[in-house]
Amino acid sequence: MKKPSMVMTVIVVLIIGAAFFTGCRSHNGHGKKHAFVLDYISETLDLSQEQESQLSDIKEDVETRMAALRDDRAAMAVTVKEQLAMDQMDETLIRAMVEEHRSKMDGVVDLVVDRLMKFHKNLTPGQKEKLIEKIDKFESRFKSRYHSSS
Repeated sequence: MKKPSMVMTVIVVLIIGAAFFTGCRSHNGHGKKHAFVLDYISETLDLSQEQESQLSDIKEDVETRMAALRDDRAAMAVTVKEQLAMDQMDETLIRAMVEEHRSKMDGVVDLVVDRLMKFHKNLTPGQKEKLIEKIDKFESRFKSRYHSSS
């Protein structure tokens, strides 16, 4: 009776471990997408010097936070590997580690939203209109990714 439950436990741990590593691995280019988007916004909207400076500050802050998240993710991977090598994983440690990482990710989201609100106040009506047009064009080009088929 012990063998089937042991096998199931090992399978569940391997599936959770694989999902954890897949979800947290560094995807190709994802770390720099924000830089591309911010540069694209800058070129598209013909920003003033003040707006350019503000956008540059946002870019630096986001890059700094994202670098810290990548370092955090790397440290998490080491800890998970160590835990997988043990006879019994420390669920409390794993949950605390994931919660801390999630909290840091939320901090980045909060930073981006806060900065977006401040940046938006400095856009002209024409720039806002251009940005909406670009978003509409992007959505129509990649409609299948952003809208579920009914």
